Amino acid sequence: MNPRFTLARIAGIPIRTGWGTLVIAAVISWSLATTIIPWAAPDASSDATWIGALLGAVLFLGSLLAHELGHALAARRRGIEVDEVALWIFGGVARLRTEPQRPADEAIVAAAGPAVSMGLAVLASGAAVATGVAGLPTTTAVLAWLGVTNGLLALFNLLPGLPLDGGRLLHAALWARSGRRIESRAQAATAGRVVGAGIAGLGLLQFAAGGGGGLWTALVGWFVFTSATQVRRGAQLAVRLDGIRVRDALRTVPHTVAWYEPIGSVLRRTADGGDRFVLVTGPEGWVVGLIDLHRLAGVPPAALEGLQAGQVAATTAGQDGPVFVGADEAVPDALERATGAPFLVVDDGRVVGLVADDDLARAAERRRRAELADALHPLHHDSPMAGAR
Repeated sequence: MNPRFTLARIAGIPIRTGWGTLVIAAVISWSLATTIIPWAAPDASSDATWIGALLGAVLFLGSLLAHELGHALAARRRGIEVDEVALWIFGGVARLRTEPQRPADEAIVAAAGPAVSMGLAVLASGAAVATGVAGLPTTTAVLAWLGVTNGLLALFNLLPGLPLDGGRLLHAALWARSGRRIESRAQAATAGRVVGAGIAGLGLLQFAAGGGGGLWTALVGWFVFTSATQVRRGAQLAVRLDGIRVRDALRTVPHTVAWYEPIGSVLRRTADGGDRFVLVTGPEGWVVGLIDLHRLAGVPPAALEGLQAGQVAATTAGQDGPVFVGADEAVPDALERATGAPFLVVDDGRVVGLVADDDLARAAERRRRAELADALHPLHHDSPMAGAR
């Protein structure tokens, strides 16, 4: 699902997309050309209908981009670093490099996107009225649809559950009331699971009643539910890891290979070891990626034929490569910035290891055992059998 193409930079922010965006454009164009425009402008020619449909799809994607840029620019004004804005099959996302440190910052960044969408809804609706008066039915149909769609987009995103914008507003409110950022995130993600399940259920009911769009609605609900589940799981793990530094959870990686080494050679060299990861260095000798050998185990040999380590690392670690975190960072902060494990650990300018999901689980287990030992320690001394052999 990672975006693959960089379209442009706006205010220094990379705008990226992938093939899923073309799917959105195709579906919208088809819907406008076969349903909405013929209903609103039955006398329009076929050429005018399709030109209007394509224009509507482009304007809609521009609306999604504007929505996410609203988040990104609001974040930047609050001192929050922005990695990119990405468009994909479920809409768009503004990826932040650092997390808001105050509830007010979280609320302002979250509200910026729906505010932009609502403003575009008003603007498009006003333009539709003007073109209707001017006698341009095809343009009026497209603009009216764009106005309604942006309004619905704003309202949908305000539903109170992560990962939606309304969930971020809920997170900000819970955070402001309790002062506990991570616990509040878990609560907002739980609400997101409820919202996602509700959307999916409505979509299935719609499909059962003969509504063709019900399957898409159910798919969107499933995405919201699974995303909220992932956020909640991460937040719950972060609570258990509160106070633990990255260096206390990292593992060393004994194998480092050059980006040009054939993947078959890499697998032969690591076949006898129990290590899961291999670090990959680039042309200048810096670590640029990692290979998860567990994930490669299920890949057919033909799919790996002729590939180099750098190519496999790119597909394994993600389009933009791994995330680097400092050894002295708190694990919950690293998890928020890295949006999950694995991530590479840097100390004094060099990579000293990485942290994967199982490393986090072991760190959480060590924390739990230490807390249990501390809780039982007084009982040990107070027991009348203490010291008995």
